[in-house]
Amino acid sequence: MQCFKKINMASLSQLLMVGLMFWTQALADKVAAKDQFASGKAEHWWAFRPLSVNPPPEMNQAGQISPHPIDRWVFSHLHEKGLQPNPRADHRVLLRRASFDLQGIPPSYESVQGFMDDASPAKWSNAVSGLLESERY
Repeated sequence: MQCFKKINMASLSQLLMVGLMFWTQALADKVAAKDQFASGKAEHWWAFRPLSVNPPPEMNQAGQISPHPIDRWVFSHLHEKGLQPNPRADHRVLLRRASFDLQGIPPSYESVQGFMDDASPAKWSNAVSGLLESERY
């Protein structure tokens, strides 16, 4: 029993030393960060820069389909890199992507055929609702 107490005291002592070293380093890091902030070095970090309002670029390309501001930023950066957006995906590809995203497997042949044969304007909404209501989701 006496030996067990000695081992526990030694372990506790080591644990306290490790904890003390950790908190000493954490305090030193916090002081260093505070010094950087106080000395003006933090102004170069993106998180400390003031917010600015940047209006989205104007739509000047005929290939730009969406007027959404985020899409205008994307199209602008694609144009800067000399790239063109991919063409719109057809209905089969959209159903396949949705099926993989929501169920993890490709759609069955029957569900693709049913989707392609559906002429209603709500066919996409119905297909996504069906995927979400599936047991696989």
